[in-house]
Formats: sequence, structure tokens, C-alpha cells
Amino acid sequence: MGKNNCIVVGGGLVGLFSSILLADRFSSVTLIERAPHLGGLLRSSNDSNGACFDLGTHVPNFTLKPEVDEILFGTKEEIEQNWTIFEYIYPAAYSAGKWNPETSIMDARHLDEPLYEKAVEELLERSSESQATNLAEHVLETFGPTLCENLFAPLVRKLYGVEAQELVTSSSVSYFGLTKIVAFERERTQELMQNEVFAAKLGYTTHDDYNTSRNDRFRDYYLYPKGRNGVGFWMKRLEQLAQEKGVRICLNEFVSSLESKDGSVTSVQLGESKETLPCDFVAWTAPPAFALQAAGVPVGPPKSIFRTASVFHYSFDKPLLNKRSAYIWNWDPSFLSFRVTLYPNIDPQAENDYSLTAEVLSSPEEADGISLEQIHEELVRCELVDPAAQVRTQSKVVIHNTFPAPTEAHHAEVKTQNELLSNHFDNIRVLGRFAGKAWFHKDVLLEAWGALTEFPKISGD
Repeated sequence: MGKNNCIVVGGGLVGLFSSILLADRFSSVTLIERAPHLGGLLRSSNDSNGACFDLGTHVPNFTLKPEVDEILFGTKEEIEQNWTIFEYIYPAAYSAGKWNPETSIMDARHLDEPLYEKAVEELLERSSESQATNLAEHVLETFGPTLCENLFAPLVRKLYGVEAQELVTSSSVSYFGLTKIVAFERERTQELMQNEVFAAKLGYTTHDDYNTSRNDRFRDYYLYPKGRNGVGFWMKRLEQLAQEKGVRICLNEFVSSLESKDGSVTSVQLGESKETLPCDFVAWTAPPAFALQAAGVPVGPPKSIFRTASVFHYSFDKPLLNKRSAYIWNWDPSFLSFRVTLYPNIDPQAENDYSLTAEVLSSPEEADGISLEQIHEELVRCELVDPAAQVRTQSKVVIHNTFPAPTEAHHAEVKTQNELLSNHFDNIRVLGRFAGKAWFHKDVLLEAWGALTEFPKISGD
């Protein structure tokens, strides 16, 4: 089969990256995106005063694979010109009504003393690694019932909208960094970390300890666009690179049908224009169920539960009270918001903007009832915003179907659908988060690069 025509479905980060990579191997690459824009959630907007807002916290880091990083961020000279580079990013965590400015991890020390003492006793008793596949059992076996009941279980309901026993351990804890907890002072933590089981579940007490534990040789520095352009600059750069490589970009479009012969996709039909495109290879970064539906393969009713993201943008007339953290995690279940991006601390040119973005995960039905006033009150209550600060601008963006709850049903559904696609077609590859192998930007990009480099229909002639 000649390497002539390639279709990339989905215009998010992985779709854009894949189209650029594939443009060097196919004479024709078409990128198809259902939305009127590329980039997915990696977009930025400006208010009337010029403050720039992202749709949540998005601070990329180097993949440490030079050929991938040059596509993503540019040459050394382009990086110096366009990106602010951070050796590390300072987070902070709010849990049990108190701040820990040194970590993004929940802090058990903030519990009331009797609860804390009981939690510590249970934690120390658990010196074996949990083999549980469901999150509730994993937390019980790893941290004990007190921490499970008072910290983890309420947080799972806040983030995922389901009970912990419905969730798969492998991804449920890692999506939001819930693999560890801060529980002791520095010396005791360092002592316990000599044991690999405790090292796997205890967080560092100070940010400096975390940084010195990292291997400098493989340090993956963080980047953020200069010039108050927000993370949307990243997607615009990749879009421009794709166009320079001759990638055809079709927005407001979708694949309505897949035609095949002898187990290979031969063409796709577009749903809006009805255009038929010849195809030798398909890189699919959208939900695999859509590919199966387009191919006429029965998939059954959906089993996944998707969360709705509500994103709240604010600009104030007074400085934010936290002047160090680029972002914070709010683990307190009495708050709706779970993460806040503090732009003056992440973008040097945002120093006088006093702007932030707060994120909330909820069911679709709950999203409409969450008001700008509610989230503003939360920001004041957890001491991120001065009570005397006046709101200069504010806006709310609701995005449905952004985040799948990692239930057993979801994982089984993704696995089944990917296997169905692989069994039906030998020239289609699911990439990105819907491949079910990685979640974070760096990981999904490296997985996509490896898959496209090794896939026989591409790497072979």
C-alpha cells in the first residue's frame, strides 16, 4: 500500500501533533474536527481589559525526547523567544480548612487531633502494598479507614460524582495526584521513606525536598507562553506548523461513515459536506465509539459517565493573596472548585492583572446552578482573594463531556471498543486519552509518537 492519504480525526493536542508527524510520511493529510476551532480545552480568551484566561490549568513540560519537543515547542531559539521556562512550578493545597503552601497533595495533619492520631496509627499499620483493583479497597489497604472516610471518599464524590468502590485504582488516584498524602513532619517523613511502601504513599513535607529528590539529569522543565498569550498560543503554533506542512484542516466537520475492503479503511465520508476522502491510514483521537458507529459496528448503549467542567474567570482590582503558587488544589469537599490557576504567579507579564481561573467538575444538571457569585465567595473563603477586592470582569464557561469518571464500566468499554476497532481494521489507530493508556499531556504525546513511529502501515513501505 502506498503511503498517500491519511485522515486524522480530532483536532486537540494529540490530533494536531499527529497530523504534523504524519505529514512527513503521507502526501495528503486531512485533519477533521467537529468543533469550530482546534485545541480542545487548550484554548485562551481575553477579557475587555486584556487579561488572558485559559480553560483551566495547562502548564506543559518537556517530553525529554528532542524530536518531539521541537515539534511541540520549537527550536532552542524559538523556545527562548516564545516561552517562559520554569525549573519547577509551585503548587499549594487546601484540605480540611487549611493551606499547605509546600505541596499539591492532601495534608492529613489538618484533621482534628483525635482523627489525625487515629489516621496515623492506621497508616503506619499498613506496611504492605495494596493489590486492590477498586479504589475504595485500595485506599483502605493503603491509608486506612479514617483517611478513607474523612478525606478520600468525600473527595471522590466531589471530583467524580460516584462512590470510590465504582472506580478503578490504576487511574482514579493518578488523574488528580491522589497516590500520596502528607502525614508527618519532615524528619519522620524522610525516615519512613526509606521503606519503599511508605515512599510510594507519603508526600514530601516541603517543596525543596521534592525538588532535591528529582534526578536533575532527566528534569522535565515546565513552559508557559510569553506575552499574555495564554496556552492558546501553543495550539496556534501547532496549527500554523500543520498548515505549513500542507495539512488540510476541516472544522465543523465529522466522519459519518467509514468504507473498508479486506480489513482496511479505504475512504471516509464527511457528515456535513458529504465529501468522500480516500484513505490509507486513520489516526483517531476522538472516542472510538464514533469510529465504530461510522463503520456500522454495533457498540451498545454508552456506559461511561462524563463530568461537566464549569470554568470561572475573574479579574480583580487588588492583588491576589497567594503570590507564589501557579495553581492550587482545593481538596476540601465543602468547596465546589477543585483547582485554581493564578496567572500573576505563572506569567510574569500578568503581574498587574490580578486574574485567576477556577474549575468545577459536576454533573451536567448541576452545572447550570453554579453561579459566579458562589465561586467568588469560595475564593474569598479560602483566602485566595481579598474580601475588599472588587471584581473587574468575570465570566463562566460550561463544557460538557470533558472528563470520564474512571469507573470499571468505563475502562471495560474503552478496552472493548479499541479491540473491536483493531479486529475490524488494520490501518486505524486510536491515539490520545481515548487509547486508554495515558492521561497527562507528556504521556499521551509520547505514546502517540511511539505508536505512529512503530505502526507497520506507516513505518513500512
